[in-house]
Amino acid sequence: MDRLETQGIYTVEPKGIIVIGLLRELDTRSKRTTFQNFRRAVHGIEIITFDELHARARFIVEKSE
Repeated sequence: MDRLETQGIYTVEPKGIIVIGLLRELDTRSKRTTFQNFRRAVHGIEIITFDELHARARFIVEKSE
């Protein structure tokens, strides 16, 4: 038996996150569209850019103050 299971902790379909690149690198409509299509096509993994992650973190910190 898994050590976490003995403590009543179970993971079913854990969320995967990939942080890659910057939005400003997507400098053409074609690049943005391709990235958005790729992001939507991948299931079970959230794909975000470093600046999107930074914006989320900033939002969380500002709202908790």
